[in-house]
Amino acid sequence: MKPQTSPDIREIHFFDSSHGRSNATIKGSFFREPPNCAMRVKCYNNRVGLSVEKFSDFLVENSNETHHSINLRTEIVKTSNQPTRQLPIDEWPILLFLRGLGCDIVHFKNCSKASLETWSTRMSLYENTYLQDPESLNITECQWNEFNDSHDRIIECVWHARKLTLHEVSGQSVIPPMEAPLGISEESRAAFIAEVENEQPRDTLKRFLAVIREFESSAKTEVSDLVQRLVRHFGELSLRYHALDLVVELAAIYPTFWNSLMVDDTAAQKLIASFDPRPQEFVEWTKLFYKVPNQNLLSFLETAESDQEENKITKLIQFRSLQDPESFVNLLWSSSPKIQRTLLRILSTYWTAPQSDALYARFRDSLADPIMAKAWFVAAMKAGHDKVFLNLETDFLKRKLFRKTENGETALSIVLDAFAENMNRNIFDFLKSHLQQLKSSNKKKAEQLVKTFQRKNSS
Repeated sequence: MKPQTSPDIREIHFFDSSHGRSNATIKGSFFREPPNCAMRVKCYNNRVGLSVEKFSDFLVENSNETHHSINLRTEIVKTSNQPTRQLPIDEWPILLFLRGLGCDIVHFKNCSKASLETWSTRMSLYENTYLQDPESLNITECQWNEFNDSHDRIIECVWHARKLTLHEVSGQSVIPPMEAPLGISEESRAAFIAEVENEQPRDTLKRFLAVIREFESSAKTEVSDLVQRLVRHFGELSLRYHALDLVVELAAIYPTFWNSLMVDDTAAQKLIASFDPRPQEFVEWTKLFYKVPNQNLLSFLETAESDQEENKITKLIQFRSLQDPESFVNLLWSSSPKIQRTLLRILSTYWTAPQSDALYARFRDSLADPIMAKAWFVAAMKAGHDKVFLNLETDFLKRKLFRKTENGETALSIVLDAFAENMNRNIFDFLKSHLQQLKSSNKKKAEQLVKTFQRKNSS
């Protein structure tokens, strides 16, 4: 699914209050069935996937049975000898997901916690794939059952006479989207759902924003916590579907709520990761996050869960570094190697001659990690090659460059790798004047660099 080219909104998230149906914050979502079907409601609580420990405990609680059958329609757990029990199915998003796909019953037979873990991990993957893009989940090719070493079914999903096709899949309206307690009547809630079925997604988003504003302005009691959660998740949704202007409007309407989200690590990281700005949107996008501290951005980069998320955070850091490079230089020295490599690359045009000695000293201290050592050395060269050459001269005389590191490499081999990637006339002159001091493979590599440079510049 590509939100920038497809108008269909798959999800709208909403939250119940802490004093609503349960003590948990309830998460739900609208989603459209392809190609142009009505908008449905699917619902999850704030727990993720299937808590194997808790679910396993629930199955064996007050029972010595090893075979449990869970009816996803009636939410009843049955065993052969024990009385039936009610299952709080809204606590287990995976079971809600299976029910929405058309699964009637799930049997658990002599099932260990390890088997539950394997099965729940696979179901969570299917669930995440479906929520990201329903069309990418081939329902008929998924492995819904779990088997033991003898290939017996220890977890078995029982479906309708046939599994539903993608176009027949619909979520269960477990919790209405406006129940969160926004003071909306049952009739108004039903009318809202009916009206948005055939609307353009952008109009639906605008309507949802209007509902938040109306609720906040007419509420007779303190509702700031609820409104802040609604602001956060409306912002995530709008960014995910490239409605940047609506998020800018949201931040302008609720500046206090928005700015408080910027110092909430979880919320800010999720919002940044929800949107990849086009060039013409970049400045407006960065303005939304100006309250996020630089240190937090580096923490987000450290914990990013995907390359895509890393790229978005790096873009914001690059923009910030143009405005306040000194802040990132100060953070650089105490950061982890992963963050240091990123910052050394981002700050490559900032380094000046006075910083060269400090960068070279870090190169010497990092020789146990050749990748990190090379990054420090390249930064030192960017700051001032003359100082680096003087430091190299000293180290040549003291034979420091020829000592092997823990990885078996010499400092000189790291230097030559860096020279090869940044070859210029200054490096050429330095290598040519020191060839006689080199030996074996390092000498051959330096000679090759000199010859290659000569050949390219003589043609």
